[in-house]
Amino acid sequence: MLLKIPISAFNEPNFYLGIDMAICIGGDFDGQDLPEVEGQSIQKTNNAETGKASLYRLQSIIKGNDHYNFWFSDDMNFSDGVKIAEKIIKNEE
Repeated sequence: MLLKIPISAFNEPNFYLGIDMAICIGGDFDGQDLPEVEGQSIQKTNNAETGKASLYRLQSIIKGNDHYNFWFSDDMNFSDGVKIAEKIIKNEE
């Protein structure tokens, strides 16, 4: 499930206290949810089955009054990641 956060929520005092999830785009964890950690915008993940590590960067996309977070793999082009994220957002609406 895609997490949709209204822009107004960022003004709430306890907004960053919870653990939110973001969908991975690209890499070994493509399509899977990974937790967002406060203050962390880069996450290295290890696939236990393949032994391969993937590096992800947290990307925020704002559409209208909604805010979406995704983990973009370093293995892919940024513009390709944005296109995939936009398709995911469109399918959630």
